[in-house]
Amino acid sequence: MRKIVALALVTLLLPTVTLGQASLLDAPAIVEMAKIGDVQAVRSVLVRGGRVSDTDAEGMTATMHAAKAGYADVVALLLENGAQIDRRNRTGSTPLNLATSTGQYETVQLLLETGADPNLPNKQGFTPLIRASIRGDVGIVELLIKHKADVGQSDYTGLSALDWAERKRQSYVAQMLRRAGAQ
Repeated sequence: MRKIVALALVTLLLPTVTLGQASLLDAPAIVEMAKIGDVQAVRSVLVRGGRVSDTDAEGMTATMHAAKAGYADVVALLLENGAQIDRRNRTGSTPLNLATSTGQYETVQLLLETGADPNLPNKQGFTPLIRASIRGDVGIVELLIKHKADVGQSDYTGLSALDWAERKRQSYVAQMLRRAGAQ
């Protein structure tokens, strides 16, 4: 049922995608389809001229929404079709930062393996490693360290991933960060 509704929505919104205007939902169809994780509908929008660079009112691309929600298959399709892996939204967050903030391991892994920069902070200075450390997400912290995340990088207040892990009582993450060279 979801796919039928999604494909109907794609058909309804397609003229606005082709013209690059806002849809009836105030976002291009490609963004709306990525939000619900419908890879077939996203593919259909792309075939009919949808642009991976289109954004919603918050400056979020389809890739950003898919990354935040953990739709790795949609993220992969968008990247294959030219989406910028390190593009930032209005808060300065990249798809990697968004996927990390919601604990999307598979999507974080995909983004890192396809070249996402693990050290790009948002406007508050939060890097993906800081976000994962705050959450206590051992798996994502491990992935980020493996992909050369800077364990000493600080946010705008001067707090590092280690500082945040200690403040949030994420002792195992703090140990991991120390073993990786954090001080």
